[in-house]
Amino acid sequence: IIQAKFGERFDNRILANQWINDLLDALIKGSPDHLFIRNMKNYDPGAPESFIEDGMTQNDWGFREFFHDITLHLSQCGGFLGEEGWKDMNEEARMTFLRKAVFPHQISDLRLADMIEDIDFALRDAAEAYNPDY
Repeated sequence: IIQAKFGERFDNRILANQWINDLLDALIKGSPDHLFIRNMKNYDPGAPESFIEDGMTQNDWGFREFFHDITLHLSQCGGFLGEEGWKDMNEEARMTFLRKAVFPHQISDLRLADMIEDIDFALRDAAEAYNPDY
């Protein structure tokens, strides 16, 4: 399920699907090693002290490449985000949406705010490129 959700190419139908997340949650809770998710190939447990002092978490650091990839992917998916109602979501709803997208990885509110800002900036730039009066 993790491979389907986060494999070679993100699939929007799976990425923020609550049913998939519930199934994944049940599998993780049923696993004898609840932390198996950390065994991903790119997880880096060595966050610098300054990063933690700025309000980020160890997971924010450890999965920074993954969070960057999700942000980049969503930044290029204006149609999908439009279908999900991104434009009409408030900050809390956007954070909830992104938490679903990155689940089961834990992520801080600070990292989520950065992702939202980056996604909004990219969507605004794309809209302006197609409609100069945006």
